[in-house]
Amino acid sequence: MKKFTMMTLALLALAAPAQASVTYAPALFTGNDGAGTALTDGKFVMVLDTAGDGWQGFSYLDQPVGVDNSSSFQWDPNDVILNEGAINDGMGFPFAQVETAPSGYEIGVSEIWVMWFDVSSTATAPGVGTAYGAEFMMLADAVDSGNTHSPVLTGGTANLTTTQEATTVIPEPTTAVLGLLSVAGMLVRRRR
Repeated sequence: MKKFTMMTLALLALAAPAQASVTYAPALFTGNDGAGTALTDGKFVMVLDTAGDGWQGFSYLDQPVGVDNSSSFQWDPNDVILNEGAINDGMGFPFAQVETAPSGYEIGVSEIWVMWFDVSSTATAPGVGTAYGAEFMMLADAVDSGNTHSPVLTGGTANLTTTQEATTVIPEPTTAVLGLLSVAGMLVRRRR
């Protein structure tokens, strides 16, 4: 009986489906600086604008009449950096696999953007006055959809300029979880 129970549990564990996720993996082939030249050491950031309000309080896709569509992206505490990395020869390949919805993540409302900055790929924040470009990727998909979204982005010239200093770095969900696990591990070790 014990063997039967153990084999049944093993089979159930193997048959359990893996946690579904949604993957965002765009390709940016034309990440240029303000003069239209391909960035040789630039930085891309894939951003989740949870409220869809990053452009002067509005969605870039739904600007009211009279609001300048070329305004700078305005960060708020709910925006999440899904991925960041280097742009070389004008090309960057963001990748994010989302298994747990960040706070404020709304299907069909939250916007995913790819931005490219004319700063070194090792820069922690672009600072005020940095040239950058931004391209809308898509509205957020269901986290448990199992879908992979891999659009080719048009990119182009970094014709926007940052107007505010980044005050805090918002970690991607994986980094936050790893940080919490390491703190928990230290607490357990300290108790012993």
